[in-house]
Amino acid sequence: MATLDVSRVINDPRFFDKGLVCIRNTQTINEKGRADNTPTSTPFSAIVTANDGLKLDRMPDGSIVSGAINVVTRFRLTQGIRASDADEITWRGNKYTVLTVKDYSHFGRGFVKAVCTLKSLKPSG
Repeated sequence: MATLDVSRVINDPRFFDKGLVCIRNTQTINEKGRADNTPTSTPFSAIVTANDGLKLDRMPDGSIVSGAINVVTRFRLTQGIRASDADEITWRGNKYTVLTVKDYSHFGRGFVKAVCTLKSLKPSG
């Protein structure tokens, strides 16, 4: 276990971004046996760093922009559990899907690191 508690640094407002929103879809089964999503939107703060940045993949049929970010936060993000889809994160106008969540509490109580993949780019202009 790490002996350095970085809670003060991670909680320092000079490091974290307050402009994130988590959209969580809770699923219920309707009378037709299909899943209905009930979205809830929750603002939260986190440290956001680049994972692999934005990449442009050119293919014969067209181009695809992909990328990922790392999100370190005390907000309990999920990559999907029973009755809930993976969380969707909105940051700087772009939408990301939580791919994995790792427990980082050995660096400070209650922290997680989530790797989030780009879902859609905000429109330019």
